[in-house]
Amino acid sequence: MVLYLKSKRNELALTVTTVNMKQYPREIKELTHSPPPILLTDDLALQEDKIEEYLKEEFPDPAMFVDIPLARQKIGDVFLKFNHFLAAAGDDATHRAEKNLVEELTKINNHLQSTGYRYLCGDDINLYDCELMPKLQHIRVASKWYRNFEFPGNLPALWGYMRNAYETEAFRESCPADQDIIANYRGKARTEGLKPVNSKEEALQQPTFSLSVPEHNSY
Repeated sequence: MVLYLKSKRNELALTVTTVNMKQYPREIKELTHSPPPILLTDDLALQEDKIEEYLKEEFPDPAMFVDIPLARQKIGDVFLKFNHFLAAAGDDATHRAEKNLVEELTKINNHLQSTGYRYLCGDDINLYDCELMPKLQHIRVASKWYRNFEFPGNLPALWGYMRNAYETEAFRESCPADQDIIANYRGKARTEGLKPVNSKEEALQQPTFSLSVPEHNSY
């Protein structure tokens, strides 16, 4: 998402290429054995954990790369609780995991509500938003599919934040289809009671994107 934003500002030329993980391109294998995402420049092949450092050095932007530990903690905590929720086994464990996830979502909602900012750390989008917005989208789509869980309606600032994400071109352009998000957690989430996946049917499906706020909510 950071790359898309900087591309829109004409700070760099960006080309996005998808690859078949079962038939990994030989030319990329020769550069790195790491799975995508990979950033390829004229003379570098950067793994995911190195991309942020590279962007900070090559395209310095104090507003975007401001370091706010509390914001980073909020991002990490909510995604950790989400993964626990998907993997929880048994009614009691699932209920506790859902409660813990809602608590983290509520913390983000309360933070946004207390500041009145459009984004996590201010009225301009920054690195933390580029991390949190996609994670929230994963949480929203995968939790609905695997647990029939939706973000509570009594978190207006959180829903407003999602609306801001959906209105951000860089988010929309970099957002994977719902089907890709769901597939990403297959094998990580409990799937008891769900209809078995038919790979042929899945391949024929038109991609769908959950990029709207429920109509009855005016956030």
